[in-house]
Amino acid sequence: MKPLFKDEIALEAHRFMILTGLNKQTHKVICEVLEKGHPLYRKQADLPVEYYQTDEDYWNETALNMHERMKEEIQTFFIINDKLKNSSNYIYHYRFGRILLSYNFIDEAIGHFKTTIEYKPDFVKAHRKLAACYLKKKEFSEAKYILHQALDSGYTFPDIYNDLAVTYTFLREYTLAKDMLQKALQAKADFPEADFNLGLVLFFSSLDEKHDQKTAIPVRVIRALKNLKNAYHLNDKFWQEHIDDILKRINANDEKSIIPLLRDLQLKIATRDDRAALEFDFFFLKFMFGKRSLSDDELEYYEHTIFEEVTQKSKYADYWNDLGVIHLIQSRNYFLKALEEIEEATVLNPNFDEAQETLEKIRRIKGGFLILLRALLK
Repeated sequence: MKPLFKDEIALEAHRFMILTGLNKQTHKVICEVLEKGHPLYRKQADLPVEYYQTDEDYWNETALNMHERMKEEIQTFFIINDKLKNSSNYIYHYRFGRILLSYNFIDEAIGHFKTTIEYKPDFVKAHRKLAACYLKKKEFSEAKYILHQALDSGYTFPDIYNDLAVTYTFLREYTLAKDMLQKALQAKADFPEADFNLGLVLFFSSLDEKHDQKTAIPVRVIRALKNLKNAYHLNDKFWQEHIDDILKRINANDEKSIIPLLRDLQLKIATRDDRAALEFDFFFLKFMFGKRSLSDDELEYYEHTIFEEVTQKSKYADYWNDLGVIHLIQSRNYFLKALEEIEEATVLNPNFDEAQETLEKIRRIKGGFLILLRALLK
């Protein structure tokens, strides 16, 4: 990919290179962020073939918009990070840590998860995410220590057992991994990730290291992959394509690549996060701490994103809560916009009694209304 747009940004001790261009084979606009030459993360957008062939201005504009959004996004990370330094609100640190982890700012994410645990020691999700940071760094002994701390504190949840099993698998401590997975499945029978991990543990533990590339993939692992593909929370394009690719390679007897891909999938699932939840967390923190007000277009984008998830996953209470928060924020913006519009009406016609009365009522409740919204959102 030849970059069309290229920028270097220095923020605190970091220097980022942002490259945006077009992949001609896939007709995708791709924006990639690098630090010290190493890729941090990338985003992409499909470009309709007809535009690519006939309208260069369209894809140039699409690429430029994505490039500028990425620049602003990185700058916003550091604005939020700076404003959270003096915050004791554990949920803000947790939300921001999740975002940083998903963008591979792992060391910064570790700091925020540790702060979360300092303020809220019994917040199990933070322990899991802190361990996920070390899993991503492939510092498996540290991840094991953190998860055992959670277990020793009495947080014997299926997800903790499953995370610990993944850690043991990468440490090649298969007996302990199997024990953890059996506990996870005993506590939560319908747990496709744990079932998949158990299949891998049994498979990996039986491998002769000298001949592992020639070993057939067990039916149990194939069945577990198909169950993963049907899992409610993995029903999106990324996971579907990822799992399908492995299944196709198994069918084609592409033995050389299968085992590394299975290990990679196991790690990716163990450190995954919910895309819509991350979108909401970033939206919320931008609203609370960003350098500018969110535009109507941004609010509509986030509302649409969360509403799509609510439509697909209506059983998830978190999504309904997030959608409600977005509507609260929209109500604030609509309230302030209404105030401006009615003020304009009274300027244009000072004798417009109805507008004057409405304006007086709005001004009376303005302070209390905004304070109430702020309190609800905190």
